[in-house]
Amino acid sequence: MAATCEIITDFHRLEELAPYWERWWQADPRAEIFQSFAWARSWWKCFGSTVKLCTPVVYEQGKPILILPLVERGRKLVCLGMPQSDYCDFVSSHPQPEIPLGVAFEALLHSGIDWSECMLENLPPWSRLLAAAQKLRPRLKELIQISPTESCPTIIFGDRRDQILDELTGKKHTRRRLNKLNKAGKLNYRHIEDQTEAQEQLKNFFQSHLERCALLGKTSSFEDPATCEFVQELIGQCDLKKEIRFSVVELNNQPIAWSIGFLLNGKFDFYQQTFSVAAEEYAPGEVLMYFLLEYARKNVDREFDFMRGEEFFKRRFATEVRQSCTLYLERPGPIGELRREWRALQARSYETLGKWEVGLRAHPIFPRIRAVLVWVRKARKSDAPSSTG
Repeated sequence: MAATCEIITDFHRLEELAPYWERWWQADPRAEIFQSFAWARSWWKCFGSTVKLCTPVVYEQGKPILILPLVERGRKLVCLGMPQSDYCDFVSSHPQPEIPLGVAFEALLHSGIDWSECMLENLPPWSRLLAAAQKLRPRLKELIQISPTESCPTIIFGDRRDQILDELTGKKHTRRRLNKLNKAGKLNYRHIEDQTEAQEQLKNFFQSHLERCALLGKTSSFEDPATCEFVQELIGQCDLKKEIRFSVVELNNQPIAWSIGFLLNGKFDFYQQTFSVAAEEYAPGEVLMYFLLEYARKNVDREFDFMRGEEFFKRRFATEVRQSCTLYLERPGPIGELRREWRALQARSYETLGKWEVGLRAHPIFPRIRAVLVWVRKARKSDAPSSTG
C-alpha cells in the first residue's frame, strides 16, 4: 500500500501522535532534546500563537512512520522550535526514511498552503534529514539547496576523554581563577534537581543574563517574556535529574553563575549560561566551565557540545568546529531556480569568509585585540556612575 501524508494544522492532533513521536525519539541513539515531544509541546505553548502549524505526517498502512515538525511563519515554512532549537530534524520509524520524506515534500509542494519558501535550519552534520535528502528521487533533489550556516564548536572525546579534560581543566589561568574564588570564601558547585528551587533560580538566571548583555551592549534573548516562559515550561516538563542539568556555582551560599545543559545518549549539550556581573572580577564563567568539564569526566562518554554560537570562549575549549546546515525546498519554476543559484553563491561566500575567520583567530595579534576590548569594557564599567551614589 502506498504511503499517504496528512498535513497537520492543529496541535491537538499532534498530541494524539505523541506516543509514536516519543517512542521513535527514545529509540534514536543520536537523539537531541530538541526533537523530543516535551520540547515541541513547551515551545508550542509559548510561541504557537505567532505561527501556524504545518506539519507533514506520513502513514503506511494507516500507521504513522514519519513526522516532520514544521510551522508557517509569514509565508515561510520553518522547523517547529526555531530559533530556540539548536539542532532540528524529523522523527521516524522507517528503515529508509528518504521514502516517507519524499512523500512529505511532495505533499508540501502540492498542498493548498500558500508558502513561498521552505527553510529547514540548524541541521547538524549527523541529521537524518540531511542524509535522507541526499537519497531523494532526482526530481525532488533538483528542488533542494543545502547550504552551510552556523559554526558549532564541540569537544569530541573518543578514547582520549581524560587526557583532553586534563589539558582543559589544568590550564594555569583557570587554576588561578579557581584559587581566587576559593580564597574568597566557601565555593560550591551543584545541580538543581528540585522543581520549586529551579523555578526560583531561573528568575536569578534571567536577571543576570539581562544585566550581563546590557554591560556588553548586546540584546538578551530573555528580554522576550515568551522565551523566559519557554525555559520555565521546559524545565517543568523534563527530568531535572537526567535530561536537563541546571547547574549553579555558589560563593558563600550566594549564586554567582548558572548553566542550563542537556545530557542524552552520552552527550552533553551546553545550551545557556550566565554569571553575576557583581562577581565578574572572579571570572565565574570560567570557573563554571571548569566544574562542567569535571562533571563531563564522570558522566559524558562521547561529546561536550557547545552547539551554535561564536562566543570566543567556546573556541578556546573546542577540539573541533562543525557546520550546521540549512536545507531549502523551493517550488518548481524560475523563481525557485533563481533562489537556488543565489544560495549556491552565498554558500561559496560563506566558505571563503569562514576560512578568513579561522585565519584571523589563529593570528597572534587576535588575543591582544580581544584583551584591549575587554580592558576598555571594564574601564567603562568602573567609570560609570554608581546607582547607589
